[in-house]
Amino acid sequence: MRIGIVRIGREKDADSFAKQLAELVEAGYQVGVGTGDIVIVRVGDIIGADAAETAKAVMTAARAKLAGKPVVITGLDAADRVSLASLFEGDGSVRIVGSDAVSAVMSLDLGRKLSGAASADVTEEDIERCIAKVLEGRAAGETMSISVIQRVCGCSFPRAAKVFDIMSVRGLIERTESGRNVVSARGAAAYEVCADAADARDADAEDVCEKDADAAETAGAPESEE
Repeated sequence: MRIGIVRIGREKDADSFAKQLAELVEAGYQVGVGTGDIVIVRVGDIIGADAAETAKAVMTAARAKLAGKPVVITGLDAADRVSLASLFEGDGSVRIVGSDAVSAVMSLDLGRKLSGAASADVTEEDIERCIAKVLEGRAAGETMSISVIQRVCGCSFPRAAKVFDIMSVRGLIERTESGRNVVSARGAAAYEVCADAADARDADAEDVCEKDADAAETAGAPESEE
């Protein structure tokens, strides 16, 4: 999977964006300037920017969208995001975010992968079981990633990405100011943390924490409608 980077204007926070790109590379994506399977449009400071380069970048981004490429637009302030969101309302292939381009890319990639994945690979029961296993014995602030989910649950990338996305939506995972994805306080509270949980995970032991099975299966799940 190649992630294309299109920069419009002067970069305003180069270090932060560089860390996000490094995180994508670490997750196994190929990152390069220009178009790709998914395109990140990084909007910077237009004032004083090279007009020709900016126009070229806008055209590249527009062509990617017309070609049906999923697009992540990042770098805009809150007011501009709200304004731009109205133009793409209902378009699931466009994500407009403040600074967290990584989660947006993974979410779009997840949609692409699931469209070709067998439904048996992502059943609701399997997902809930994996969430319970991943969070068991973990405290708030512990690192959480797709690779961690893959390792703990022994599942494929599409399923691990699906689980990661669902956990993020439910608030079981949060992103720190330094850019790390960690277990949130809500995620840690959903499952009992045992004193010897870390040793148990290293020993690959099971059922260390005694907890109501139904509560563990559904912790963090959306409330059912009456």
